[in-house]
Amino acid sequence: MRPTYPWVNVLLLATLLQGPSAWALRPHQPGGGGGGAAAAHPYAESLRDSEFPQVIRFEPILRVFHDDPRDLTYLGIGSGPSTTEPLTAETDQIMPSFLRQELGKAPVRAIHFDPALHENQGRERMAFLSAYFEKSFPGLTHSVPTRDQPFHKWSSPQLEVIVVPEALYYQGDAQVFSPHPRRDQDDEEFLTRISHAVIHSGGRLVVQDFSGRSQVGPLKRVFQAMSPDEQIAFKERVLFDMTYGDGHCSPDMKSMKPLTDAHGHFINFALFNSEEKRAAIATHPELRPIAHAQLVAQFKSVLNEHYPQYRQTMLSDVEGIDPATRHAHAAAIMTVLREGLSRQIEVLRQIPQAISEARFLEFQELLARLEAQTQQGKSAKQAIYDWYTQANRLLP
Repeated sequence: MRPTYPWVNVLLLATLLQGPSAWALRPHQPGGGGGGAAAAHPYAESLRDSEFPQVIRFEPILRVFHDDPRDLTYLGIGSGPSTTEPLTAETDQIMPSFLRQELGKAPVRAIHFDPALHENQGRERMAFLSAYFEKSFPGLTHSVPTRDQPFHKWSSPQLEVIVVPEALYYQGDAQVFSPHPRRDQDDEEFLTRISHAVIHSGGRLVVQDFSGRSQVGPLKRVFQAMSPDEQIAFKERVLFDMTYGDGHCSPDMKSMKPLTDAHGHFINFALFNSEEKRAAIATHPELRPIAHAQLVAQFKSVLNEHYPQYRQTMLSDVEGIDPATRHAHAAAIMTVLREGLSRQIEVLRQIPQAISEARFLEFQELLARLEAQTQQGKSAKQAIYDWYTQANRLLP
């Protein structure tokens, strides 16, 4: 649990220190906020209002999970074909290689959300998909959208593919998408309910976003919505982003697959603690470059979140705050900062050549200096500014 710093930048800290309550699922407030026009986004090029209300759009899909649970579900977001050129193993986001390999082992399901497939302007692409399924999976039965089933569906006992020609929105997308026809709500509750359904049916779920958005925020919010027992199952059987942070609009789908441990559980790196990350890096060398980049980014995130508050606490003159109280607050922030940075360094040391011995010794010296300058108080003003500069340069 983070400590509180009640007299330093109170309004900013109120935002930073909300913790899990700030991640809870909640609808967007109309209007979004922030100045200027929202930036255009590739996923928003062909957005249109739904012909069917959201509750009708989602409930039939959730009923499918209840009535016909499958061993593996692949949920693609922005995964429709961008052209009508033939799909290859490298470009096929509809039925990627990892999903094809599961066919015949157990019943599988694929669900795709992409506004580029909307009937008003995606007619050619939908015709392409029909031909694709007819050629590649000739045993599937095609059902066209109706009011009770507002999506295309290709199905057989072993494979079911649902195509919804609309977008899925995350919290904060009102600041990203232009236009955003449903600014007052997001779809993370739908992701939460699908995750619940998969967990309680004993299945597995892979969610992959090809729109260019990060999946870390939605992943953590959906995860926080689970009970403690469900979180254990979630980490093992629900995976957001099988590229492990290395994704973009067009990854190599031939080599892309979920990583699993010896028990067949997903390697859920974004949800792992330090010990779990070290174990994953040791057993999956292919994770190391991605883990390296994530750990460096997290190191800088911890530094930039806590050190400005530490510096302001150390150097501020607040009437009525005695030096002992100021020192106690600074020491509390220092402890959080030191522990957060150390966790990232400990895992980085498990990656060969990620951090040299000289860099590690420099980090140890930085921690010692942090302790010393905290004891010195305001007299260490220049050292306090210099410390951040050196720490920020530690991991290029």
